Amino acid sequence: MQQQPHRTSPGAQAVVFVPIAAIVVALALAPLGLVMGGVSTALAVRGARAGGPDRAWYRAGVMVGGVSVVFALVGLYLAFQYR
Repeated sequence: MQQQPHRTSPGAQAVVFVPIAAIVVALALAPLGLVMGGVSTALAVRGARAGGPDRAWYRAGVMVGGVSVVFALVGLYLAFQYR
């Protein structure tokens, strides 16, 4: 008996790819990067706590989302520092 491969949910992939986009826009559009990173991190934490087969994607989303929030905060600091 052969098992079917598990198909990763689009939501699990989104919580990894949205923070990457937030990192890209973090320095130029820091408020947008902060919102994108914060929302995706919150959704990734919720998905990771729920468990399931996509848990590794959600854990990666938490890590990348945290990095995107830090980048956005640095962007905000730089924006207000050199205003």
